[in-house]
Amino acid sequence: MTVDPHAFVSAEDHYARFRPRYPDDLFALLADRFRLDSTQHALDLGCGPGTVALELADTVNTVFAVDPAAGMLKQGQKLAVERGIRNIRWQQATPTPCSP
Repeated sequence: MTVDPHAFVSAEDHYARFRPRYPDDLFALLADRFRLDSTQHALDLGCGPGTVALELADTVNTVFAVDPAAGMLKQGQKLAVERGIRNIRWQQATPTPCSP
């Protein structure tokens, strides 16, 4: 499977605004199950505009948000600034084909 880092080019804002959020219960379950107390680190692979990373930021020390699409990362950074979230490290990944 090949990842296309250009799949959502020019749609990042719409994706961030209109993609349904995950339920708050999911993040409460993660916090409980993994005993998140703001000392752990989390990894969000394929983070897009930070749909999960932004929600986890309050419960961990650092979120590493990784995506191949630069536009998605920029959108996530913008949302983080708007929300005053400073503990997400945004990183662009280099897509590589997966072998069976």
